[in-house]
Amino acid sequence: MENIAAVKGQKRGKNLKEKIFPKTPQAGPGDVFGPVWLTDEPKEARSLLASGECVAFVLTQENRGQDLSGISWCFAPEEGVLWEQDPVRAIGQEELYRVWQRRKGLPWHIADTKRLSLRETVEEDGAILYEIQKDAQEAGFVEPLEADPAVRREKIRAYRSFVYGFYGFGIWTVFLRESGRVIGRAGLEIQEGSEDPFLGFVIHPRERRKGYAGEACRAVLEYGFAQLDLPVVRARVHRDNRASLRLCRKLGFRAEKEAPTPDSVWVDFLLRREDFPCSGIV
Repeated sequence: MENIAAVKGQKRGKNLKEKIFPKTPQAGPGDVFGPVWLTDEPKEARSLLASGECVAFVLTQENRGQDLSGISWCFAPEEGVLWEQDPVRAIGQEELYRVWQRRKGLPWHIADTKRLSLRETVEEDGAILYEIQKDAQEAGFVEPLEADPAVRREKIRAYRSFVYGFYGFGIWTVFLRESGRVIGRAGLEIQEGSEDPFLGFVIHPRERRKGYAGEACRAVLEYGFAQLDLPVVRARVHRDNRASLRLCRKLGFRAEKEAPTPDSVWVDFLLRREDFPCSGIV
């Protein structure tokens, strides 16, 4: 199973099956999203999935030991409001909307700031993101994309499925709210040898020195700490990259080793949740 979320509620009883059309602030007049089927019966869930439906599964004491293979989205009830009173409220409209988006292959909206928006990267972003990072010196903290369009599209598709789909986060696309123009990438990703996510970002060379990197990174960190409940975020910066070193310190990161050894070109930073003041922009 890819995603297990904790929600408040108690066992609703057997044969829970509800058809839900999630509501979201992003909806326009007449927009309808869904349906999402809510059930606590594994057989019913698999039947619905086999017929192409979108399913959110409710974990209970009775079904935890059953075969839940093939069921991706599970919500585990905790002590609190009874499920039969309001199961949709117990899970949350936005959570159910995201389940539906993932089933339909649609990108999640991550955050808005005063000037920027962040969302999951889609295949159509590939060309401009490649241009932003095509030179090695512009790779920044994020692995550059492939030059070949077909390979690039396939890698983005796989990234959406296996990184966004598994972790619920990754490196996201950054664009200007006013024009919708893509200007870079920012987000969180797991690096080999560490259980903590690392901050990653790159901004188009023409859009630098405008404060976009700091604005995007603050949104990423707030999302990580407030929405993902991460205790720690790390960053790794080249010792000669003065602008990024300065930005990390401005964001509240502390260098674990202030003076890298002569054979090391990287400075490792760490930021704990309690040291980052969330501003409520996410």
